[in-house]
Amino acid sequence: MGLAAVSARPATARNEFIQSLRFVAAALVLLTHTTFYYHERINPAVGVWHGGETGVPIFFVISGVVMVMSSVMLASNAAGAGEFMSRRLLRILPLYWLVTALKVSIALAVPAVVNHNHFDLVHAVKSFLFIPAFNAAGEIRPIHGVGWTLLHEMFFYVVFAAMMLLGARPARWASALIVALYGLGLAISPQSAFMQVATSPINLYFVLGMAVGSAAVRGGPRSPAALTVTGLLLFAALGKAFAAPADTAWLPLDPLVLLLSGLMLLLSTWRLPTALKASIALGESSYALYLFHPLAAPPVLMVVHKFASGLGAVGEIALTVVITVGLGHAIHLWLELPLNRCVRRIFRRRAAAGRTVGETA
Repeated sequence: MGLAAVSARPATARNEFIQSLRFVAAALVLLTHTTFYYHERINPAVGVWHGGETGVPIFFVISGVVMVMSSVMLASNAAGAGEFMSRRLLRILPLYWLVTALKVSIALAVPAVVNHNHFDLVHAVKSFLFIPAFNAAGEIRPIHGVGWTLLHEMFFYVVFAAMMLLGARPARWASALIVALYGLGLAISPQSAFMQVATSPINLYFVLGMAVGSAAVRGGPRSPAALTVTGLLLFAALGKAFAAPADTAWLPLDPLVLLLSGLMLLLSTWRLPTALKASIALGESSYALYLFHPLAAPPVLMVVHKFASGLGAVGEIALTVVITVGLGHAIHLWLELPLNRCVRRIFRRRAAAGRTVGETA
């Protein structure tokens, strides 16, 4: 029985642990970037903390889980694939296009304040369309630098939707294609920006997430499938953590992310204690925080440094993170949600008008 035929189960309901992890992932990225801003703009003697880079793989695993769960009630055909892609695009495009347009405007109006990814028309167009491209520094980055992760997300969505369109089991065959492309990348060392994105080992985290999501929808955290996947993930995490790097080079996955992936299954029905409930709401705003923190955190840091320099580097960075998290949540509530509602209304009206025209033709 394919995933599209599985009826809705409790495991497909909102997973509070995953919602909390969304916030953790965004906060980790924010913390790493804030240490970079401090190093670059205030004190080069303060090193950059790279541990927060783990936030991106966590996001990708969550994406794989959510894509499987969100496609459970969709048929593997053209209609299901269209519905899947429309949901994804309506979710990510409005805010991404808005922040990209803002970044373009800043780069054109005040280029001196943009330290990275200066304006280039062709590059900007490709950024809006999620077309992988090299920037002036030779990196595969859209004009809004953190949007590089969305290049991988969009690649994953297209692959997943294509499997649905072909009538295949999307999680199984999308996983097979992503793994095959990763193997191809090892064999040919691709040079083009698109092929580097398509063959990147980081895409394997989507596969990891799809495995977790598939196990969850097939019976919950205590089902044989879930316990088997959890056991394998925990075993792999221990192997990556304690084995010699050369012995586990064939598995280019972070042990912490493997461990968290197993916990996503074990804790899929867990309700967070009251003290941690705020992380669920902040998880809802993680996308806004991720997209806007490169614009918000640097000026916040400079203000904090000016008026609270007595806190020292650690205190200034911590306060900047807290304020930026608050700003990200405000942007989610007062900008992202209204914007998404407006775009969905327009989309529904146009879809309804199209159906009416088709019926009267």
